[in-house]
Amino acid sequence: MSINLDRNRVKQHLQNLDLQTLFIEELGWDRGGTNIEATVADNTYALEAIAHKRGMVAYQYTPASDDTLTSTSALATPSSASPRLKKCKRY
Repeated sequence: MSINLDRNRVKQHLQNLDLQTLFIEELGWDRGGTNIEATVADNTYALEAIAHKRGMVAYQYTPASDDTLTSTSALATPSSASPRLKKCKRY
C-alpha cells in the first residue's frame, strides 16, 4: 500500500505538535493503544498511546510546566542509554 503524503499538511501537524492527527489521518495508523508509564531518573511519566499500526505504538508525552524530563540532567545520553537501546540502528 502506497501513501501519498501532503508535505504541507505533515509539516503543519509537526509544527502544531498534532501527532495524533499526523499518525491517524496522514499515515493511516489506527486509533489508540494501551497507555504506559515510563521511569526516567527516578521520575515516572505517563505516556499516551495515540496510534498503533501492526504492533508498533506511537506514544505522546505532554509535560507539565515544572517537568524535570525537559531538563538536560534527566535526558538519557548515549553513554547512559540502556544496552538494549544502544543496539538500535539509526537510519
